[in-house]
Amino acid sequence: MYLATTSKLYGAEKIIFELSKRMNKEQFEIMVCTIKDDLKEGLLEGLRKIGIRTACLGMDKKWKFYRAWQLFRLIKQFKPDILQSFLFFDNILARIFGQLAGVPIIISGQRNVEFKRTFFRYLADKYTLFLTDLIISNTERGKDWLVEKFRLDQEKIKVIYNGVEIKEEPTSLGKREFLREIGLSGDEKIVGFIGRLEKQKGVQFLIEAMRILNSQDSSIYALIIGEGREQDKLEKYAGSFPGNIIFLGWKNQASQYLKVFDILVLPSLWEGMPNVILEAMGKRIPVIATRVGGNMEIIEDGKTGFLLEPGNSQQLAKKIKDVLSLSKSERQGITIKAKNKVINNFNLPRMVKQFEDTYLTLLSGKPL
Repeated sequence: MYLATTSKLYGAEKIIFELSKRMNKEQFEIMVCTIKDDLKEGLLEGLRKIGIRTACLGMDKKWKFYRAWQLFRLIKQFKPDILQSFLFFDNILARIFGQLAGVPIIISGQRNVEFKRTFFRYLADKYTLFLTDLIISNTERGKDWLVEKFRLDQEKIKVIYNGVEIKEEPTSLGKREFLREIGLSGDEKIVGFIGRLEKQKGVQFLIEAMRILNSQDSSIYALIIGEGREQDKLEKYAGSFPGNIIFLGWKNQASQYLKVFDILVLPSLWEGMPNVILEAMGKRIPVIATRVGGNMEIIEDGKTGFLLEPGNSQQLAKKIKDVLSLSKSERQGITIKAKNKVINNFNLPRMVKQFEDTYLTLLSGKPL
C-alpha cells in the first residue's frame, strides 16, 4: 500500500504511478491512497484507468484531520504486508497508523535534502523514525543527511535513484507554433522552469536573472510552468520590472513542454532528485541547476549540464548567456552525454527492479 500526500503529479506521485503500473502483478497486489485530494487527471484517476485500487482520505483542510482515522480502516481492510510513504505528512501518518494497524513492514521516504526544517517537523520525524523498518532515499546526500541529523544506522537507509522513461514523443507541440499561440514571434530564445512555485525552488532568482539578461538581449524569454503558494508573489515581483517572463500556470504532463525550451533552469535552494532534470536530460535539453541535493549526483558540471551556487542571480544570468552562446556541436556533445547518463543510471526498469528486490528481501526476512 502506497500513501501519498496529493494526487497532483509531482515527483513523488510520478514515482508511485510508475511503480504501481510496472511492478510484477503476479507478486504484488497494490493499493494507493492519497491524504488530501483526488483530482481530475491526477494520480488516482490515472491508476484507476489501469486497474489499480485507490482511496482518498479527503484531508484537504487542517480541520479535517479527524479523517486520518480512515487510514486505519483502509489498512485493516486491505491488509498490506508493506506500507510505504514518501513525503513528510504521509511518512508520519504511515508510521503511526501502520503500527496501530499491525502492518508487518513500514517504509518511509526521504525525498529532499533540507537545509532547514521547522522545529515541529524535526520533532515529529525524530520521534517516529523508530516506527519504520526502512527508509528509502532517492539520493546519497539524503542518506548522509539522515545519518547526520538523526544519527540513524546506515543499514536502515537504502538509496534508490528516481527513474524516468526515455521515449520519442509525437511532435504535436512545435516550438514556433506554441510560442505564437502565447503571443510571441516564435524566434525567441526560451529559458524554461517547471516545478512547484514554492520558496524551495528559488524562482525569484530566475526572475532577477531575467531582468539582467533583458537589459542585454530582449530576445530571451522565460516560461514558468507550475503553481504553488508563491505564485501570486512571484507574478507580482516579475511584473514590477521588464524581464520577458511568462507564467503559464499548472500544466498536466508538463514534461511535453520541455521541447519548447532552449535551456531548463532549476534554481532551487534545496532539492532531492528532481525528475524534471532527468526528463530534460533525456530529451537532450541543456540543464542549469544549483549545487544542492541530488543535482550533483545527476549533473557533471560542464559535461552533462551546468551547476552554480544557489541564490545568485548574477551568476545565473551569466550561466544562461553562456549556455545560449554554445555552438551546435558543443551543445550536442553535452546533451548526448546527458541523455546517455539518464539511460544508463536513471531508467525506469532499473528503479522498479530495485524497489521489487527491496520488498522481496524485506518480506523474506533477509538483510538488505
